[in-house]
Amino acid sequence: MMQKILDWLDERIALRQLWAAYADRNIPGGASWSYVFSSGLKSIYLTQFLTGLLLLLYYVPSTDHAHTTVEYIQKEVYLGYLVRGLHFYGANLLLILSLLHLGQTLLTSAYKNKRELVWISGLILLVLLQGAFFTGYLLPWDQKAYFGTQVALSILSSVPLVGELLETIVKGGPRMSTLTLSRFFVLHVLLLPALFITMLTVHILLSRRASLVADKQTDKVDKYYPSQFVRNTVFAFLLLLLLATLSHLVPVTLEPKADPSDTTYIPRPEWYFLPLFQLLKYFPGQLAIVPALLLPGLLFTVLALLPFLDRKVERRSRLGSAFLIVFICGFSMLLTLAKLDDYKDVATSKQLLAQQEKARVFLSEPFLPQRLDLKTQQTCPPASFLINCAECHGQNAEGTKNGPKLIGITHKPARSPKDLPKLLRDPSSYGLSEDMPDFSSLPDEEIEQIVDYLSSL
Repeated sequence: MMQKILDWLDERIALRQLWAAYADRNIPGGASWSYVFSSGLKSIYLTQFLTGLLLLLYYVPSTDHAHTTVEYIQKEVYLGYLVRGLHFYGANLLLILSLLHLGQTLLTSAYKNKRELVWISGLILLVLLQGAFFTGYLLPWDQKAYFGTQVALSILSSVPLVGELLETIVKGGPRMSTLTLSRFFVLHVLLLPALFITMLTVHILLSRRASLVADKQTDKVDKYYPSQFVRNTVFAFLLLLLLATLSHLVPVTLEPKADPSDTTYIPRPEWYFLPLFQLLKYFPGQLAIVPALLLPGLLFTVLALLPFLDRKVERRSRLGSAFLIVFICGFSMLLTLAKLDDYKDVATSKQLLAQQEKARVFLSEPFLPQRLDLKTQQTCPPASFLINCAECHGQNAEGTKNGPKLIGITHKPARSPKDLPKLLRDPSSYGLSEDMPDFSSLPDEEIEQIVDYLSSL
């Protein structure tokens, strides 16, 4: 029966021909464990895609519900903690494998021999991967995500001429809000994956065309199947086993929901961004553009030009090896300095430990379903309210530490729909404190949207 199915498929899609093209590829130098990194990367790419799809079944990209849905996944969904762990640790493993693959390519000078485009496409994939890390960082909308992203976005303002405009575009306004979260969400789950899959396809096709390059020139040639196929499969299985073990034994942390009014929180990025964070200490203010944009741009340019700069015939290049050693030493040194600085500063160390303890306690607490005022659920806040009012009065006008609850505000004296436009343009005339900014520069249309929204609550 199976044979008949295979014959039927073969007649229509040339199944055996496709398998032969895949399995009968030549491996110059013979099958080797040194070739498993690229296959391992593809396995983790697939894991990220599948776990991301599962997380999307529950995740809601809004400041009201993002943190609650992530907490629900972590605490209530069957094996949800495992899926989130696979996605989180898979991202870290992707970067580690990518750097190992890049280091292997540098050591063996595998960017030579008509493989320049393979090398450059691989570098572009690494840049896209960093973009995915950055955009995914904000999505849990916890304390760490909010304040860490706020620091990163503030660096954009240091870009000459267009810095403030770039920061406003990325945020969707002057402050981080649902608009910011939705932008990051679209980039993380739609645009960047589309670009990544496209570039990965190009990278694989270019690599197939250039063929695998052995570390040693030899007459030995193996077919991809079964020798290399078995090695790749074993390596992929071990990687997945490692991810599952980490996800189960060390669940991914989740801090309390972001509180923009918290002035005591000290943000610290993930380990792979810590060296950049340390460099920012040496380039304060407008100079932050140097480590944030100029140095990474210079690094990418030098790496991209390496195949054209290193034209020697020998396979093992001193230039590539020297570059790898300098990168490893620099990365390790900055990472160590960042950790030491926090450890030596008693106040900082104490606050970081307190934040970790809060995260641990929060993760151990039972999940409490989010309950919103029925009126809040009936009307969606307009963008003008989210941008100008939500930071102080809450995403649904429920009130925060910085501002009172606005639900039912139009039923109070001197707060009628006719009073509110005047109040927004001149708060002091209504006896409000100086903490309340005036919005006299807002267009009439946006003022009207805010007033209509508050009137509906």
